[in-house]
Amino acid sequence: TSVLITGTTNLGADVTTTTTQSYGAVTLDENVSLDASGVTFTSTVDADAVADGSETLTILTGGVVFDGDVGVTDALGTIDVATSLVVGGTGSIDESGNLVAGSATLSGLVGTTAVGDITITGNLAVNSGGAITNAGAVSAGSATISDTVGATSVLITGTTNLGADVTT
Repeated sequence: TSVLITGTTNLGADVTTTTTQSYGAVTLDENVSLDASGVTFTSTVDADAVADGSETLTILTGGVVFDGDVGVTDALGTIDVATSLVVGGTGSIDESGNLVAGSATLSGLVGTTAVGDITITGNLAVNSGGAITNAGAVSAGSATISDTVGATSVLITGTTNLGADVTT
């Protein structure tokens, strides 16, 4: 089974499906866990105004794609993804707590206002147009960096292809 919601959604409970989930504009009213083979957000994702910065988003099984802006109106807390985190070219993560994922492909901006630590256990790809700014510590197993990275520290434990500036 799958979930497809194209309109505005206030998420205040966990959602489990055997296949995919897709949402339009979302406001997290509580800490939310989504369990699916893949989750896509096609529009904005924000915390509710009362809990600005504390609502967490956990993707339990699959990966997540953000094609809209995250945390622009009200910051999210931690975003924790079981597998892959993708920020599309039209997406961004403006303000959130920590970002945790198995891998990450960033084609949109991350940390326009501020994000916490970014912890990627596998490969981190920062594509052209996908800069990281105003981040805490960034760590990854390997990395391909094609746009700027600005963080308090950067630790890559494996192979790194560095094609853009890194500032700490």
